Amino acid sequence: EQLLELERRELERRLAEEGLRRFRSIIEHSFDAVCLLDAAGVALYASQSTARTLGYPPAEFVVRDTAAPARAARKVLAAARARGRPSRRRSPP
Repeated sequence: EQLLELERRELERRLAEEGLRRFRSIIEHSFDAVCLLDAAGVALYASQSTARTLGYPPAEFVVRDTAAPARAARKVLAAARARGRPSRRRSPP
């Protein structure tokens, strides 16, 4: 019984890894901008197509300063404005 349980867990792990690889491939090769945001709206991930869609590369879009996401988000927006690119961020209602 224990052997069957171990085999089942290994199969589930392999299937989950394969699903993640497929998902990652779809996201990385998509023509659409794909972004992962946290609950506060801070970008944690941006696909390569965000450069084409938003006008600046993902490295500038994704917040790397996790200790102060609001400060880092302001830096990204200020850098975009300094380059003359309009902000895509909407004002709060």
